This record gives sequence, C-alpha cells and structure tokens, in this order.
Amino acid sequence: MSEERTETYFSSTDQFLREQGGPSAGYVTESRDGFELYHRIDYQQHRLSIYPGSLLHSILVDTETDIDPDPRSGRLTANLFFEFS
Repeated sequence: MSEERTETYFSSTDQFLREQGGPSAGYVTESRDGFELYHRIDYQQHRLSIYPGSLLHSILVDTETDIDPDPRSGRLTANLFFEFS
C-alpha cells in the first residue's frame, strides 16, 4: 500500500468494521471471514519465506503443537523487513 492510499485504506476499513463487524478471533488457517487462503507454505525447519510486506498474511498455526512458551519445544520465528530502493 502506498503512503498516498493510507488514509483511504483506514477509513474504508473503519467503515467496513462498523457495518460488517470484525473477523472472528483466532489464527486464519483457512478461507473464512472475508479472507481467502490462496497459497500455503507448510512448516519446514530452517525454511525462509519471502513475500511483499504489503501483502496481508497470516502464519499457519497449529494451536496444539506450535504454541509453547518454552523456546526448546515451541515454534520460533523471526520477522525481518528489508527495503530495496
């Protein structure tokens, strides 16, 4: 999203949420609530996924196996942001 469209985006989002309500709570792991899962990258240890930062996205979380406060047994991710000019 460009800087020029930021205000339009947020005002449209606010209007949509007032009229339709927000999405249901939880991780989006399938198409639902106005979100379409159109591509999936399955978890694999030591994998790097790169995509445009303006792309709305969600991590595919299995709440039974991926959520654990112990870093030795939980899923650890890093988010990096690069800007190319």
